[in-house]
Amino acid sequence: MTFSGVRHGQENKGSSLIAFQQRFATEQACIVHLAALRWPDGYNCQKCGGDKAYQLKVEPRVFMCSRCNFQESVTAGTLLHRTKLPLVK
Repeated sequence: MTFSGVRHGQENKGSSLIAFQQRFATEQACIVHLAALRWPDGYNCQKCGGDKAYQLKVEPRVFMCSRCNFQESVTAGTLLHRTKLPLVK
């Protein structure tokens, strides 16, 4: 899975809640951005090193490795880890 190019730190300069909400109008847009930050060179399974993953339909924040079925959330290890709240309002 590939993600649009994102450079670390550039999006955060001068950011505010309003700017965040305008940039990520949908949950999916936010998930794509978080995935690009987590895997800047494309998906890489932390368990087996696989480079292909599928986004789960029932849990869109979770990507599953196509090789070993390991599941990893784009919010894991972040301030949003284990939150049940929507990523956007």
